[in-house]
Amino acid sequence: MAVFLALQMIGVFLPFCYSQTNVDATDRPTPQCSFENGACAYTVTLVHEKTCPQVPGGQTSDTFITNAVIEQSKFTQSLSMKYDNLSATVKSLENKNLALNARVDVLDRAQNQTHAELTKLTKERSKYTLWLARLENENKVLKQFMKGYTQGFQSCSEWKEFGQTDSGNFRVDPDGPGGAPYFDVWCDMTTSPPTAVIHHNREARTRVKGYEAAGSYIVPIVYEATTNQIVALLNVSTSCQQFLKWECYHATLKDQWWMSRDGAKMTYWGGGKPGKYRCTCQKQGTCPAGKECNCDVNDAAWRADSGYLTDKATLPVSELRLGDTGHSNEQGYYTLGPLKCSN
Repeated sequence: MAVFLALQMIGVFLPFCYSQTNVDATDRPTPQCSFENGACAYTVTLVHEKTCPQVPGGQTSDTFITNAVIEQSKFTQSLSMKYDNLSATVKSLENKNLALNARVDVLDRAQNQTHAELTKLTKERSKYTLWLARLENENKVLKQFMKGYTQGFQSCSEWKEFGQTDSGNFRVDPDGPGGAPYFDVWCDMTTSPPTAVIHHNREARTRVKGYEAAGSYIVPIVYEATTNQIVALLNVSTSCQQFLKWECYHATLKDQWWMSRDGAKMTYWGGGKPGKYRCTCQKQGTCPAGKECNCDVNDAAWRADSGYLTDKATLPVSELRLGDTGHSNEQGYYTLGPLKCSN
């Protein structure tokens, strides 16, 4: 505040003083600057000898002005030093800011690189996850496929699902572990769904002659699987059938029948209805002379009754019982096809 007042007094007094003494502008007190130890040191030189009137405090105007200028030079020097210090501080902060910005740029580049690598790794992980899932599925399929070869699948359809599209012999295990043992069947892959075929020992067309009594000619049927295995296959199949045919010459069908798997006598023929004596022609209304079967005509002409047995509760045929072929003009042929099940 003292310096500020001094400067105000200089600004007010000097014009008055110089106007009284007629001092030229070039004769005014001039501060000089010299550098000492890198700092500016101000000195004042008065270039005139005239004096101004006395100023308050008993000082001459020259002394007052000199002191004021010296105070001003000190203040200016202090401000200059502070400005230099502030400039140095600002410069230091600017340098630190530049260094910080450079570090931020490095971190940004590192972050961008890390993000790119993370994106790449994420894509690769997705790809490997997909591959792993595919391999696990293939491994599962392979295990099931190997199980099919060693223990069998439940049905021919499962074999086809695993790529076996050609017909052939395949191992099946319809009721799985703990049930009937697995066994081999012929799978007809040309049908939809595939058909499991179980053959037996009497599939050829066979002549019957010389057995007059009803059911006296006994034909045991031996299949390529046990009864328990066949029943297991029947249980997992949507439908099953077995072809049965009797060709007759003076050999009535009333003297012929077949036995169920449980040994029950079955008097209906292929195409008939279980529990009733019927043949295909009766169902179709084509039997001659109001008969229930073609062979019931019992005449000197070759006739035939044939069709499919479809009752899964009684299949397969375990035995044929044939007769009425004892006379010289009597004979017949039977044909029993394999058991076929769609599964």
